[in-house]
Amino acid sequence: MAPNENSKGLLQAQVELWNQTYSFMKSVALGVALDLRIADAIHHHGGAATLSQILAEIGISPCKLHGLRRLLRVLTFAGTFTTSSDDGQEPVYTLTTVSRLLVSNHGGGEGSSSAYLSPVLNHVLHPFRESELSMGLTAWFRHDDGEPGQACGRST
Repeated sequence: MAPNENSKGLLQAQVELWNQTYSFMKSVALGVALDLRIADAIHHHGGAATLSQILAEIGISPCKLHGLRRLLRVLTFAGTFTTSSDDGQEPVYTLTTVSRLLVSNHGGGEGSSSAYLSPVLNHVLHPFRESELSMGLTAWFRHDDGEPGQACGRST
């Protein structure tokens, strides 16, 4: 049975409402990315880096790899970063035109500090980062769940 135009319209309306409802998560993810300086970490690796490289560069525990993967999935879906994978290798995250505006140390030239938007975005996103909605994600990423060489503790 083929859906009629009325049911298609209703389904599209529901999709739009869910998109509006959860769109704040993109702002939360962007705020955490700014706090962790993920764009700078990727830039430090020539504009393309694996999760392991990003994790090491931003100085968070390997226990947080799964959380970082989820965060970058949201940011990739939002168009902040792109990702690619070659023959089963670890995905490589690359800067986009959008995320290049988040890099703090351009060193002059095209996209120099005059285009650096992190300070303004930090101000605008402050309510999202400080709200209960963000669940203290930056603090969670920064909190070490285990000692080096030990198995990672379970976290939710």
